[in-house]
Amino acid sequence: MALAFSTSIVIDGVCYGYTMWKSETAALIHGLWNFGSFNVFVICVFVFCYGKILVVIRRQARVMAVHSGPGSSTS
Repeated sequence: MALAFSTSIVIDGVCYGYTMWKSETAALIHGLWNFGSFNVFVICVFVFCYGKILVVIRRQARVMAVHSGPGSSTS
């Protein structure tokens, strides 16, 4: 709510939200924070978790290959 109050303005009884920034630096920092937290962070978590899943699947496949004796193609 702190951003909502600092970035909104009332002109002639009408509230205009997210249109007024006190400085360009604040607008830039806010834009970068939004992009990083809503896009980059989510993608990084997704890639990390997906990588962990792949590591577990490959480890399990390796264990299953060791425990399954010789196949039917060997004589």
